[in-house]
Amino acid sequence: MKKIVLIVAAAVTVLAVAVGVTLLIRGHSVSEWQEKYDLGIRYLNEGKYDEAVIAFTAAIDIDPKPQAYANRAQAYAGAGQFDKAVEDYERASDLLSWIFYVPEMADAYVAMGDYDSAVDLYQRLYDMTGDEMWLERIEDIRQPSQISGVVYAWGENMFEPIEGARVAVLNADNGVVARSLTTDGEGVFRGQVLAGRYRVVVIADGYRQTEAEVNADRGTVGYVETIYLLSEEDIGPRNRRNTGDITGQIRDAVNGEILDGTRVGITDGWNASPDDEEIFWTETDEEGRFLFPDLPVGYYTLFAQREDYLLDSENVVASSKYQADWTMTISPELGENEALRIVLTWGSIPDDLDSHLVVDGDSSFFYTDKDVYFGSMSAYNANGDMLAMLDVDDTTQYGPETVTIYELEGHSFTYMVYDFSSGGSSSRSRLAQSGATVTVYGEGGVIAEYHVPATATGVRWDVFSVDEFGRIRTIGTVQ
Repeated sequence: MKKIVLIVAAAVTVLAVAVGVTLLIRGHSVSEWQEKYDLGIRYLNEGKYDEAVIAFTAAIDIDPKPQAYANRAQAYAGAGQFDKAVEDYERASDLLSWIFYVPEMADAYVAMGDYDSAVDLYQRLYDMTGDEMWLERIEDIRQPSQISGVVYAWGENMFEPIEGARVAVLNADNGVVARSLTTDGEGVFRGQVLAGRYRVVVIADGYRQTEAEVNADRGTVGYVETIYLLSEEDIGPRNRRNTGDITGQIRDAVNGEILDGTRVGITDGWNASPDDEEIFWTETDEEGRFLFPDLPVGYYTLFAQREDYLLDSENVVASSKYQADWTMTISPELGENEALRIVLTWGSIPDDLDSHLVVDGDSSFFYTDKDVYFGSMSAYNANGDMLAMLDVDDTTQYGPETVTIYELEGHSFTYMVYDFSSGGSSSRSRLAQSGATVTVYGEGGVIAEYHVPATATGVRWDVFSVDEFGRIRTIGTVQ
């Protein structure tokens, strides 16, 4: 027994010496690897993809761990080098398991336009696991989606495009870069993705980065809300940030009335969670107005909360150069006989956008007896019961225009927005520049949100349809 213990002890000693020799040959310590790796993670989170590649490469040179390869793959993807991303995902998989990074590799193949390779990967996963989720993913590849948006500089001229902004499209579930895009001379970006929810991170020289969220349904285009970037000049030096106010008004989505005594909260960053502990609250005055004065210039999320109303939020901007007036609408909780509520809001232009809800028909029934709009504000079923109603018609900017659907089963609906102020001129772009948002509420809150295509020319936006089973399908076209 003593002999065995001595042999084991000797083996451990030899192993320790061998490890020491290895570290001595490489000339680096474990802490040095961690330092390079952490630096790469920091650059990755900041969207500095070229710097991240350099840092992860330095870590790999010290010790080629799978997580370093996987994160360098993300950095390559962010820089638009998806072929190198695939190679690194393969190296990481070799060190762990083939199955580990398959979804990421497939997304990289999709970004490269190599759909056959992506399908092959998911087919192999299905053959191995029998999970039909992978067959759904194959169908996503065969019916790809797109995302599109526009980037403007925040200021008095709200439509000054930023050319050359870098747009990273990240999978909202795992943070992996799915596409790397660049804005054109009109500030527009557009790219193909698989169906899913994405974070869109926008970076431009001389501006503070921000991000938005978008959902891309299978075979459709997901339009990102208009993205405004604040200039570094507006923000001010790091040790002495400029300040600005955020002010606005809260209104009822069903009747358009002002809501005094409503709690309004604010927190740093766009798309923040209502569970954030750093939310600062105030209340609206007798005119339904609120004010958050002297905030550091930046991007914020507003929340509006009131008893018997659904919690809602909006992305806003505090600027030292140009102060906007933010009008928020919040929806009462749906009543027992209310199935869906559709709320349209927009900006200062145009004066009048109109809601149109075609009942049991498609968009060809626009402005007919099947259409619920300002000229025919309600629809009834065969028994004479209320089927849908236009609750409020706004003609003086901002909205809301609100439609409530009372019965879904056995009926179909198509929802559209029309620029009434255009006079029918399809060459006008005011609808695209309106910043219009359509929010769909169900029993538990927001179930869908749509942003007007900011680059389309036309006067009618066909937003979505609802089938007889209550399933919502995105349309998203402007004509």
